Amino acid sequence: MSLFQDSLLQPAKAKQERSLTKLLMAMEAAPLASAEDYNGLDEEKWWTENTVAVVAGSSRGIGLETVRHLAKQGLTVVLTARNDAHGLAITKSVVDEGYPNVHFHQLDVQSDQSVLLLADWIQNKFGGIDILINNAAVIGAKIDWDLWESRGISRLGLLTNRSFIEGFGEDYNTAKTCLDINYFGAKRMVKALLPLLKPSSSGSRIVNVSSLGGLLQHLGNETLRMQLDDVENLNEETIDGFIDMYLNDEKSGEIEGKGWPVRLRAYIVSKIALNAYTRFLARDLQKHDHKVYVNCLHPGSFVKTDMTGQGGDMSAAEAAAYAARVALLPPGGPSGQFFDREKLLTSF
Repeated sequence: MSLFQDSLLQPAKAKQERSLTKLLMAMEAAPLASAEDYNGLDEEKWWTENTVAVVAGSSRGIGLETVRHLAKQGLTVVLTARNDAHGLAITKSVVDEGYPNVHFHQLDVQSDQSVLLLADWIQNKFGGIDILINNAAVIGAKIDWDLWESRGISRLGLLTNRSFIEGFGEDYNTAKTCLDINYFGAKRMVKALLPLLKPSSSGSRIVNVSSLGGLLQHLGNETLRMQLDDVENLNEETIDGFIDMYLNDEKSGEIEGKGWPVRLRAYIVSKIALNAYTRFLARDLQKHDHKVYVNCLHPGSFVKTDMTGQGGDMSAAEAAAYAARVALLPPGGPSGQFFDREKLLTSF
C-alpha cells in the first residue's frame, strides 16, 4: 500500500474524514457545481473572496467553464489565454455575466518567459495564489473526422473504438508539441507558481487535468509501467527519460513492438507522464512549509470540446464541475491521487 493510499484510509482527524465523505457524496449527487451545492457545508467551505485560483488553458472549453464554476463560488480567478485579444474578450464576457472577480493575463505554457511574466504579475497584484489548475492541453494528432463520418461512424464512436486507427495523423513534430504543452507546460507552471502558494491552515491545491487515457494500463512496456508506478523512488529524471524514450522512437519511426499506444500516442504518453508527475510532486511536497494537495483528474471521457470535434456526450460545464470540486475539497483530503470525475481510482 502506498503512503497516499494509507493516508486515505487513516486520515489525521475523524472530522476531516467526515468532511471529505460528505463533500464527495454531494459531488456524486449533484450533476453541476452551483452555490447551492455547498450550502449547509460550512465546515467544508474553506475559501473566501481572497482565495486566488489560476486556471491554465482557460479561454474555452473545460478551462473556461472551470473559471465560471470557481467564480460562482466567490473565488478570485485568473483566466489565461495565449492570445491577448481573445483572452480579454472572453474575460469581459465572463465579467459581464456578473463575475467581476475574474481577471485575465496572457499565458503561453510553452514559453518560460510567458510563465514567469504571469508569476510576476500575480505576485504584484495578489501576493500569491491558493489554487493552480493545469488544464492546457492538445490532442497531439490530426484526426480525419470526415473520413469516418463518411463511413457512418460518429465522432463518439471513433473515439470509443480503439481498433479504428486509420485517419489518425501522428508524427514527431506534432508529438513534441503535444508533450511540450500537456506535460512540460504543467511543469513550467508548477515550478514558477509553487513559490507563490500562500501559507494557509487550509492548504493549497494543484489540480492537473488528465485523462483515463493516461492510466498505466495503456502502456505495453512492463518495465516502464513498474518504474512509473514506483511512487517511493519516482523522480523527474525518470519521467523525463520516459518522454525522451518515446520521442526518440517517434523520431526514428521505431514505434511498433515497444509497447507504445497504437493511436493518440503523444496524448496518452503526455497524460501518463502528467499522472506520474502528480504522484512525484505530492510526495515531494510533503516536506513543504505548509500543506499542498496535488491531484490529477479525469473530468469526463467524451466532452464536447474542440479536442473531440464537439462530438462528445457531456458538456464542458459538466466536466468543469469536477475540476472545480477537486480544487475545493476540504482540508485533510487526498493528495497524489487520481479522480475519475468524483471517484478515486486505487491504481493509475
